[in-house]
Amino acid sequence: MKIRTGFVSNSSSSSFVILGSYYDYEEIKKVKEFSNDDAISDNFYNKLYDLDLSYFDDQYGGVYIGKKLEYLVEDDTKTIKQLKEEVAEAIKKTGLNQKEIIYHESVVED
Repeated sequence: MKIRTGFVSNSSSSSFVILGSYYDYEEIKKVKEFSNDDAISDNFYNKLYDLDLSYFDDQYGGVYIGKKLEYLVEDDTKTIKQLKEEVAEAIKKTGLNQKEIIYHESVVED
């Protein structure tokens, strides 16, 4: 399977494709090191970066956390099951509750 990781120069939108899980802000704030005066602290975003995880803030009270598809397909010898296990293990290291790993795509209009 070929996946285009570039962009279309005349496009007025961009997409975000992730293999991961959705967490609302309240779930994230339950992890003590991520809560800062009833807001999510920079520690959360730094932890994701350290674990090579990406996130997409849905602007409605939650965040998709996982790995971007373009980074996962660099090694095309892995199965979907192996990729999901890799993402689940990384998310587990954040201290967040384990959830089903799903494919999510969002399109952002310019």
